[in-house]
Amino acid sequence: MGGNNGVRMYKSEWTRNLAKGQKAESDFDTMLETYYANKSKKIINWDFNTTDGKMMEEKGIDHTIILNSDFELHTQLKANLYNWGCYVELYKGGKEGDFLKAEEAHRWYHFNKKTYDMIYYDLPKMQNFIVNTIIKNKKYIKEMYQDGGTTTLCKIVLNDNTFKGRYTYLKYLGNGKWRSK
Repeated sequence: MGGNNGVRMYKSEWTRNLAKGQKAESDFDTMLETYYANKSKKIINWDFNTTDGKMMEEKGIDHTIILNSDFELHTQLKANLYNWGCYVELYKGGKEGDFLKAEEAHRWYHFNKKTYDMIYYDLPKMQNFIVNTIIKNKKYIKEMYQDGGTTTLCKIVLNDNTFKGRYTYLKYLGNGKWRSK
C-alpha cells in the first residue's frame, strides 16, 4: 500500500506489485549466478508458494547462497534503488519497520529496475550505523503518512560521505554481467 495515503490495496494492485517483485527477483537471480560464477556455490530462491519458502520469506529472506558447501549467506532484495540512493523503513505505525526488525538476512541488496545496478551491505553493520549515527543525529530521516499511520524512513544517499564505504555498488555492464564499483 506504499504511497496510497491509506487507501486499501486491492487484489489487482497486489498482483501488479507481486509481478514487479518477481521480475526484480528474476534479474537478481541472474546477477547472483554471474557474480558468484567463479565460486563453489548453490543459490536457493525461496518460493513463497512452498512451506519452506513461505517460512524463509516471512523471516525476510529472499535467497540463500551456500558458499563452499558450508557457509549460508541469507539475502533480502529490495527493488527500490534510484540514481540518488534508496530508503529503508525504520518505523511503521509506531513499531519497528522491516529494516530495524530484520535479523535473519545477513545482506540486503537494493536493485535499480531501470539500470539493473545494485548496492549491497551487511545488514547488522548498516543497522548499527543507522541506529547509532543517523537516528541520533536525525539526519536523512523522513516521515510520511501512509497505510493509515506514520512511516519513518532513512534515506541512504549514494554520493554522500556519510555513507561512503558502507555499501558495495554493483554496476551493470550488460549481457548479464556486473562489476563492483
